[in-house]
Amino acid sequence: MLYGILKIIAILYFKIFYNFKVLGVEHLPKDSGYIVSPNHTHWLDIPLIGAALPKRMYSFAKKELFETKIFAQILKSLGGIPVNREKPELSSIRLSLEVLKKGYPLLLFPEGTRSKTGELLKGKRGAVYFSTIAKVPIVPASIVGLGRRFIHVKRTKLAVYFGEPIKPYEIFNPNDEDYYEKATDYLMEKIQECIIKAEELS
Repeated sequence: MLYGILKIIAILYFKIFYNFKVLGVEHLPKDSGYIVSPNHTHWLDIPLIGAALPKRMYSFAKKELFETKIFAQILKSLGGIPVNREKPELSSIRLSLEVLKKGYPLLLFPEGTRSKTGELLKGKRGAVYFSTIAKVPIVPASIVGLGRRFIHVKRTKLAVYFGEPIKPYEIFNPNDEDYYEKATDYLMEKIQECIIKAEELS
C-alpha cells in the first residue's frame, strides 16, 4: 500500500515539475522477472525508475539503513533489499533471486555510484552476475534531463527510455575467464545507446 501511494506521489512530482516521458515500455519483459540497468546521476533516479515501471520494483539499499526497526519496515515495504556493499551476503542474493523468480524487476545501477559529470562510469559486474545466475534478461535503460535541482520553475524535458532486453549468458560464454568484463562492457554500450535514443525522442 505504501509503495503504491509513494509511486503516485512520485509520478505527480515528475509530471508537475518536468515534461516527463516514459519510452520503450514495450521492451519490458512480461513473462519473467528482469534487471533494469540505467545510468545513474541523481538520488531521484530510484523513485523515477519506480514511477516509470508498470510493475512493483525492488532495489538494493545499504544494510546500515535497516538497523532501525521502523525504518527497516518502511524500506522493505518500498522494495528495499538490505545489502553489504563491500561483501554481499547470501541472504541478500537469495532475496534478489526470489524477487526475480516471482516476476518482478530488480533495479541495479551498473556504475555502482552516481556520476558527477553525467558521463557513464566504468561498469561493475553486479547486473551481469544476477542476470547470469537467475537466467533473466537485463533491460538497459537511460535517464535524461533530471538535472541537479529538486524543484524547477520552468518545466524541463525528462525522459526514461527502456531498451531491448539482453541475455549476456546467451551472447557470451559464462565459462570464459573474461566473461563478466566483456558482458558488462556490452551492457554499458547498450546503456549509452539508450541515452542517445532518449535524447532523440524526448
